[in-house]
Amino acid sequence: MRKDVWLGWAGGAITLALIVVVAVTIVQQRQEQPAIADGHANNKVYYPELESNNEQVAAPDQSTIPEQPEEEMTFPQELQLTFRPLEEAVTSIQKVPSSSIPERERTRTIDFEDQTYWVYTKPDRDPTERFIGLLAGDSIYELGTIGGDVYEKDIVIDQADLFGTTYSRLMGICGADCAIDRYVRLENGIPVQNLYFNYHTWIGDWNHDGIKELVYSDTSIPVNAILVRPKDDQLEAVNLGELLQAKGGILYNNETNTFKAYIPFNDKPAEFVYASGDKLVQK
Repeated sequence: MRKDVWLGWAGGAITLALIVVVAVTIVQQRQEQPAIADGHANNKVYYPELESNNEQVAAPDQSTIPEQPEEEMTFPQELQLTFRPLEEAVTSIQKVPSSSIPERERTRTIDFEDQTYWVYTKPDRDPTERFIGLLAGDSIYELGTIGGDVYEKDIVIDQADLFGTTYSRLMGICGADCAIDRYVRLENGIPVQNLYFNYHTWIGDWNHDGIKELVYSDTSIPVNAILVRPKDDQLEAVNLGELLQAKGGILYNNETNTFKAYIPFNDKPAEFVYASGDKLVQK
């Protein structure tokens, strides 16, 4: 074969080989190129190097898309309070001979303001439970439970200005998160009213009438606020936690007579006060 023909064939083979190598390289680069976004556009994989060759799709004109108003949760600035009877808070007073409580059952004697109270057990009840009664001559007025034996030394008696009169307040503990508050009204040294709360209580003039009323919480975590006032020798109450749906609790300030409510959809606590006409108004 002539030399010039051989050189022509050799050059053609080399050129063809280079074309094959370049093509294989391009295919490999395309296979290794990662897809962007989630790897799919209308269920087809696409590659960034092809993006410039594709027709750009115009973004929709935002001015033509109606704005969807955000749903806002609003809370009434004023709510009506509906008071209901609180009959369970007014408990009975049992007068029995003092001899019916033998000395072996008496565990503590408390003297307060010329009054003598006995703390005692009952043979037919839980031996860890403590009861309290007011001694008057040869009789004792049984008032009821006042806590547990391990908290017997923590029983406290003081005076409270409540509902426009004076009460003896008897405070006991029945557990880690369990309190007993009794308010006993006396006439001539004889108990005539015995109010019982198995909860923590606070006294304050929440309705701004110059007379102190009662607030108690039926839960410890979170703290609630239930307003109590007298009604025809009985009591009536309204539960602010239920009314305000305050799942985060309500704190009563008996100095400012305000209620701070932690309502879930509020960014910060909402503060309320009582207003005439049995209304609760947000400040």
